Amino acid sequence: MGYEVSGVIEAVGEGVDPGIVGEPVIAMTRFGGQAELVCVPDAQVFEKPAELSFEQGAALPVNYLTAWALIVTMGGLRADESILIHNAGGGVGLAALEIARHIGAKTLAQPAPESTNSSRERGLDHPIDYRDQDWLPVLMDLTEGRGVELIIDPLGETAGSKAIALCAAPVAWECLGCRWLRHQASKENSKP
Repeated sequence: MGYEVSGVIEAVGEGVDPGIVGEPVIAMTRFGGQAELVCVPDAQVFEKPAELSFEQGAALPVNYLTAWALIVTMGGLRADESILIHNAGGGVGLAALEIARHIGAKTLAQPAPESTNSSRERGLDHPIDYRDQDWLPVLMDLTEGRGVELIIDPLGETAGSKAIALCAAPVAWECLGCRWLRHQASKENSKP
């Protein structure tokens, strides 16, 4: 979509340190990233870690910021809680696995069988084979009937009918997870 780029700074605008010219960076764009040259505000430019190639650097912003927003900002996932990640083999799913592992959460996910090993390397505790089994009973067995605190579901309505049974304290379903909905419901219930 052209939301992210990686490259070397060729020039800077007024008020920006000229010492960063020539530095390798990662930047976020609002479209237009499929270009040889882009111009972005300095607040959207970040130092590229030396161990990453330019291709790897360009894959970071949207995937990891999306996963961070889902898990931390909106989901509030904590250590020793659990998360179900649908489509864990995609960019956001793999980033979500790493972030959840960093937090210390238990991860359950549905990667395609061919991406299970890479998902395990990124922090997957329990893969669930969605092709050969009904994932809901498997998940409930893995969580000893408790369910999970957070669900990331880019599939939306396809899994929505089962999802309400997955949350440790379900109220309603949204693709971003149950905690936010429980919070909203508690605010509504506390109104006079």
